[in-house]
Amino acid sequence: HTHTHTHIHIHYQVVSLDWGIDPAVARQQAPNKVLQGNLDPSILYLPKEVISTHTQKMIDSFGTQRYIANLGYAVDKSMDPELVGSFVDE
Repeated sequence: HTHTHTHIHIHYQVVSLDWGIDPAVARQQAPNKVLQGNLDPSILYLPKEVISTHTQKMIDSFGTQRYIANLGYAVDKSMDPELVGSFVDE
């Protein structure tokens, strides 16, 4: 996952990241791109308070500029819609 000496040279404006990517490394590699991601979707099986804590930590690690808060993968059909909603509400 980590290529600390390489910048991402692509023509896309947004780069989506899975939950295994360190936000600081992603920002270093793609300093002028909008980054999207990267909450581990398994967090959505945990209590709302834990989801809130992890979501805020994720947002803090990316910052609020050139960032879209999102999951690092997909929502599974076995996830409780109320808990998924708590991520969205956060």
